[in-house]
Amino acid sequence: MTFEPENIFATNHMESDPFEDFGDFELPTLSLDEVPDTEERPTYVPIPAGTRVDFEVYDAEFGMSSQKGTPFWKLTLQLVHEGDMNRFGPKKRIFKDVYITEKTMQPFVKPLLKATGITYEGRMTKKFAVKDFPEAVVGKKISYKIIGYKWKNGEGSYEQSFGRKSDRSPVPTQEQLMEWGSFLNEEVENPLPVKDEDGSGIGEFDASNFL
Repeated sequence: MTFEPENIFATNHMESDPFEDFGDFELPTLSLDEVPDTEERPTYVPIPAGTRVDFEVYDAEFGMSSQKGTPFWKLTLQLVHEGDMNRFGPKKRIFKDVYITEKTMQPFVKPLLKATGITYEGRMTKKFAVKDFPEAVVGKKISYKIIGYKWKNGEGSYEQSFGRKSDRSPVPTQEQLMEWGSFLNEEVENPLPVKDEDGSGIGEFDASNFL
């Protein structure tokens, strides 16, 4: 399905547009201090890094980064297959931040839309990314690969198990996490279309990407 960029969902926009003029943005660097707190996250079985899992976009919440005021959508992803729910927990939730800048819309936002079955003709606009994006993705199914984890250590600082070798830390044990009152927060990349709507789940593990 292909849409024209003017108003691909024929939605009624707000009369006043607080994001009419964003100006120029720099590609944001996500600080570990910007990782959402995990205190309200339920206990569950972590999805192994390197596993590709099908999700449904349950919600999209708009926000602004605390450091640069960069607009972003926080996606809440939930499992869709019974096999995955049995393995990782029926209330499993993954969170994905999608930053909206001139440098991120084409390489990151457009592929995400394509994975949900939407082709956006022409160059993506910031107005679309802010106003129409949630209607485009909420309720849609999408496949993501788990690349690793982030967590809060005993000193209250965030660590991660992926990225450059200098940024990686060993994944803590369950005993350590319980002592710190922390959780492993899965991080995802590479959105792809869901292969089989009727699949039973249990993920698709790619050993070559295991961390």
